[in-house]
Amino acid sequence: MHRLRTALFVITLTSMTLQTAALAAGKPADREDITAYALQRCLDNNYTRSGKYAPDQLRDRLYLLTSYAMDNAKAGATDRLHRFVDANTASLDKSEVPMTDEARRGPFNRIFAHCMAYYRSPALNQFIARAF
Repeated sequence: MHRLRTALFVITLTSMTLQTAALAAGKPADREDITAYALQRCLDNNYTRSGKYAPDQLRDRLYLLTSYAMDNAKAGATDRLHRFVDANTASLDKSEVPMTDEARRGPFNRIFAHCMAYYRSPALNQFIARAF
């Protein structure tokens, strides 16, 4: 009887979790979540190209739910945002910090600074306003 209750509890908990995720995935895209998603894409792409980490290390539940929400808002919106972010941030991994590193601890990159500038850019805001 105890095993049956435990199994029933696990099934109930799982279905509630999936239902919550499904409800969240059905919501329209939030502008702040979209810009955060674009920032994450910029960071993922550029740090991956620089060899600092592997793809998908930072992709979390919000990344997945935001992609669903964007496509719920407009079909193909996630793909359009991916192409826009990729086109505008493709070589950020190439720029290095313009300073002398006498202790030879580098090289240092400016990926985060460039991606944050892109996150705050009028170009990204205008794209999101038009696309969503």
